[in-house]
Amino acid sequence: DYPAAKAEYEQAIEYDRSLGLPHVNLGNCLALQGESREAEREYRIAAELLPQDAAVRLAWGDLCAEQQRVEEAVALYTAALERDPQ
Repeated sequence: DYPAAKAEYEQAIEYDRSLGLPHVNLGNCLALQGESREAEREYRIAAELLPQDAAVRLAWGDLCAEQQRVEEAVALYTAALERDPQ
């Protein structure tokens, strides 16, 4: 139920904007609904809040790859690997 999940993540963000994980999850939810621009916005925020997190860069890279933005995807995948080689 993506609309319900989206509402929950938005509520969590409203409660505490300094948490990165709700932004990642909202980005994932938006990406799965085809809302790419909004998903990317959430991934950017999450990347700022979670500078050492590989997962947000991986998810953001996947979004770029799906849009044929290969150079951006490779840069994000590289950043993810730098943060977590596994």
